[in-house]
Amino acid sequence: MKTVLLFSHICCAGYMTGAEKYLLLLAGELSRTHRCTIVVPNEGMLAQKARAAGVGVIVQNFGKVVSLWRPSPSMPQDMRAVIDADAAKLTQLYHLHDPDWVAAITAVNPLPAVTARRIGIPAAWIISEVIPQNAHTEASVRFIAGHADRIVGISETVLAPFRRFGLAERARLIAPSWRDSEFNPSLWEHWRQTMRNRFGLGGGSRLVGFLAADLVPHKGLHHFVQLALEIGRAMPDVHFLVCGNATDGGYVSRCFAMLRGSPVAARFHRLPFIPAIQTVYPALDVLVVPSLIEEGFGMTALEGLIFGRRVAAYRTGGITEILSAAGEGAALVAAGNPGKLAGAVLELLQRPWRPEEDAKRRKAAVRRFGLEAYRRRLKAVSAELDDLARRKRADIRPLRSLLPDGLLVKGSAPAVYLLERGFKRPFADGESFHFYRFRPGRIAVVDDRWLRAVPTGTPISREGRFVTSSPAFIAVKGTGPSVYLWTGKVLRPFVSSAAFARFGYRISDVASVPDSIIAALPKGGPINERSLAAGDADPLHGLFCRTAGGGVYYAEYGRLRPIADERTWRMIKGDQGRTAEISSDELARLPKGPAIRFSPQF
Repeated sequence: MKTVLLFSHICCAGYMTGAEKYLLLLAGELSRTHRCTIVVPNEGMLAQKARAAGVGVIVQNFGKVVSLWRPSPSMPQDMRAVIDADAAKLTQLYHLHDPDWVAAITAVNPLPAVTARRIGIPAAWIISEVIPQNAHTEASVRFIAGHADRIVGISETVLAPFRRFGLAERARLIAPSWRDSEFNPSLWEHWRQTMRNRFGLGGGSRLVGFLAADLVPHKGLHHFVQLALEIGRAMPDVHFLVCGNATDGGYVSRCFAMLRGSPVAARFHRLPFIPAIQTVYPALDVLVVPSLIEEGFGMTALEGLIFGRRVAAYRTGGITEILSAAGEGAALVAAGNPGKLAGAVLELLQRPWRPEEDAKRRKAAVRRFGLEAYRRRLKAVSAELDDLARRKRADIRPLRSLLPDGLLVKGSAPAVYLLERGFKRPFADGESFHFYRFRPGRIAVVDDRWLRAVPTGTPISREGRFVTSSPAFIAVKGTGPSVYLWTGKVLRPFVSSAAFARFGYRISDVASVPDSIIAALPKGGPINERSLAAGDADPLHGLFCRTAGGGVYYAEYGRLRPIADERTWRMIKGDQGRTAEISSDELARLPKGPAIRFSPQF
C-alpha cells in the first residue's frame, strides 16, 4: 500500500473552504487504497474532520507564494525566499514519513511539490483557482508544470492556461464531488419545513438564497441585493436569504443599507454560514450565484444542483461548466449585470414547480459530478502516480548499498539518522542523541536523494521501551563495573578493559542505563580479546580497521568492506569513528564485502 501526503494551504477554524472540502474527500477516497495523511498549517475544522474519518494529520506550517496565483514579476524572488526559509522543514518531513508521492492543493502552495521533486518524490499539484491572464502568466504556469508530475485541475477553466501554453501533457481533470450520506437526503423535507417555519414562510412563498462562507465583494452580495429589490417589487410572496459570515463587515453593511426604506427589507433573512449545508439548501427554491470572478469551480452552484434546487448564476469560469453539464445553462447570464440575472431568477420562479424536475436536475449533477465519476478519474490519476513512484523507487534502490550500516547521516534538513539493518532511524531529539553517546563529529552529510533511498525506521529515543527505542551495537552499563555491548537483541559483557579497548571503544562511548534495564535484557556470550580473531560479528560492527600494509576497512555485520580512497574515508568520517589495528592473519580470516566508494549520489 502506497503512502501519500496531502498538503492543504489553510485550515480554517469555523468552516471549510472549497479547497479544504476537496482535499478531505480526496483523502477519504484515496485512503481506500493508500495510506494517507493530510498536512495542515494549523489546527482547524479540516484537521478535525480528517481525524474523525480515520485520516492521519500532521501540523506543519510553511510559506506560500501568492505571486504564482496572481502572476507578478516578483514570483522568482518570492519563491526563492520561501525555499530558503522552509524547504528544509518539508525535506525533513519527507525523510521521516517516506511518502511514495505527494499532492498539494492551490497554486499558492508550491513548496510541497518543489521540495518533493528535488529529492525524487513524485508530486501532483492540484490547481483549484483560475490563474489570471497577464504578462507574467506564462512564467507561473510553466513553473507549476516544471515542478509537478501531474497537474490536477478541478475544472477545464483552471486547466485552460496550461493548455494555452502547450503544457497539457501532464494535466488531468478531477472535478469535486460529494458523499450523499453526509447530506442525509431522508431528512431534507424535515429541514425544509424547519427552516421555512423559522422565517415564517407559508406554503405559497418562495425563498431565493445566496450562500457564501465569506461575504466579500467578489462573491457579488451587492448584486444579489439589487436583484432582490427588483424581484421583491414584482413578486410580493418571494423572500430572500443571505447565509454567510460577514468577513468584510463594512462591505456587508453597505450592501444591506441598500434595503433601507424598501418593503423588501421585511422579507430579507440573514444567517451566519452554517457548515451543515444540508439544513439550509432544502429550504430554498432558487439559488443565486452572482460571482464576479472567474471561479475555479463554483461548489455552491453544484451544491444547489445536488439538493435539486433551481440555480441562476453569472457565466463565470467553472460555474458555467457545472450548469451547462447539468443541462441548466439557460439560467446563466453575462457577469456583472444584476438586471439580467434578476430576469433569469424571475423566469425560474414563474416556471411551474414539478418535483420530477428537481429529481432530474439532481440526477444530471450525479451523472457528471457524482462519486462514481470522481472515483474513475481518481483511480486513473493515482495509478499513474503509483507507477511513477514504483519506477523512482526502483531507480534509487541500488544507492542504498553504497553506504554501510552503523553510520550517522543527515541530509539538508537538521534531522540525524543512524543507518541500521537497512533502515535510517531518526533520533527523536538532541537529548537522545547525546544520551546514547553519539558525537556530532561522526555525522556524514549526504545528498537528500540518497537518503530518500533508505526506508525510515523507528525513532531512537531515550524514552519508551529500551528494546525498541535504543540503537543497536552500543556500549552500555548500569551502576556496577560491568560494561556490555547491546546488539539490539542481547546484552554481551566485555570480559576486561583490554577486550573493551580492542574493539575501539572508549569510556566516553558508554551509555549509562538503569540497573532494571540491565537486569531485564536477555544476555549473550562474553566478548574477549580473541573475539576479533574469531570473527565475532557483534563487536566488529561499526569498527574502522587498519592493517599494517595501509589498508583501511569498515566492519559491517562481520564483513570487512574496503574503503576505496581518502575522499571516501573523509566523507564517512573514518577519523571520528572507532578504530583498531588488525593483523594480516585476522584480515585473512574475516569475510569481505563490497568496497565503499565515494559516489556523486552522496
